Amino acid sequence: MQRFLAIVGLLLLMACKTGSKVLPVDTMKLVIWDLLQVDEFATVYLAKDSSRNILDSSRLLYAKVFAIHKVDQQQFFESLTWYRANVDQFKVLIDSVGVYSARQREERFAAPLSSPAGLPSR
Repeated sequence: MQRFLAIVGLLLLMACKTGSKVLPVDTMKLVIWDLLQVDEFATVYLAKDSSRNILDSSRLLYAKVFAIHKVDQQQFFESLTWYRANVDQFKVLIDSVGVYSARQREERFAAPLSSPAGLPSR
């Protein structure tokens, strides 16, 4: 009887592990970054267009982000819930998004090393 309970307990513990449903940090980081980009786009550009429903447009864009990353909405939110429940891993995720954001900003706004053709260099 004790062996049976031990085996059942072990199976329950294995079932409660992160498993394949929880997205890895690198995938979550990219999905969260793209969702943040959608939110920014909706706030800055879609809000100016009174003929569009911002919520519907955002939902369509969110669906595209999930499709690009081959993740469904349920899997994303289950993963996010898991990360929020596991504070150490959530900190790693949020830090990863912050570092990725800084890297993206640095790459996009870096000054060109050489001047365009026809313009004098300083």
